[in-house]
Amino acid sequence: MDKATVNIPRLVSFIIGIFMAFVVSPAHGDELSIHGFLQGGISARITGGNTSSLEGKDFILNEERAQLKIAKYEEAEFKTRIDLIHDAISRSSTIDIREAFIAYSMDTMDIKVGRQIITWGVGDLLFINDVFPKDWNAFFSGQPEEYLKLGSDTLTIDFYTSLINGEIFITPFFQPDRLPSRTRFFLYNPYPAITRWKEQDPSGRLDKIESGMRLYRYIGNIDMALYFYRGFWRQPALKPLSPTMGGIIYPDLMTYGFSIQTPARGGVLSL
Repeated sequence: MDKATVNIPRLVSFIIGIFMAFVVSPAHGDELSIHGFLQGGISARITGGNTSSLEGKDFILNEERAQLKIAKYEEAEFKTRIDLIHDAISRSSTIDIREAFIAYSMDTMDIKVGRQIITWGVGDLLFINDVFPKDWNAFFSGQPEEYLKLGSDTLTIDFYTSLINGEIFITPFFQPDRLPSRTRFFLYNPYPAITRWKEQDPSGRLDKIESGMRLYRYIGNIDMALYFYRGFWRQPALKPLSPTMGGIIYPDLMTYGFSIQTPARGGVLSL
């Protein structure tokens, strides 16, 4: 699938506009934190199989990437993280806005709106309670693990009480997983006769908004959390509509979960 930034939702465009206005304001110029890096990556197959049908032949990844992160941390936080990418295999360049949000902190509550990367649960690469979008192209091509997670255009509210802490999120724009590309990887096609696909995007209706809640607290040295999510499967389901046309749908999904993490015998026990 294309980069999420090729067609930026209006919410993110609004956030970026406010952020850029803040950046160029002389009153705040000395309070900004600016970081970045340059990175090159190459990944190749060594199986010796026939790769003539793939665009990269033996190469899965051959890219150069520059990342720029601009942030301002105080009572109000502004942050954007942008990757400029040149793909030598497809001879294309893209801009990937990984994060772009505004956050405001109060005594018992934090509010954040914009594109943000959210992680739930305690399993490393075992996504039980973490229902947020993933980039499997990045994962299977050997990119750094941080690129497995995609940003969501989301409103997040964190609250803190003496009894329990919580996080609530609302996501109006559905973001599916980025599945491995058929031009880079060998993939099984269950419907070889179908040449046209029609994708059903579940976004755009009030009854289709994703939402969820995480409740958590420490009991002694045990970190406990409960998770609730209502939304959609991020990996699509396929169904034939005619002999030559197929449908791509994202079924409804509702999950409930929990996690426990605690020190144990010099290490960490996660459940």
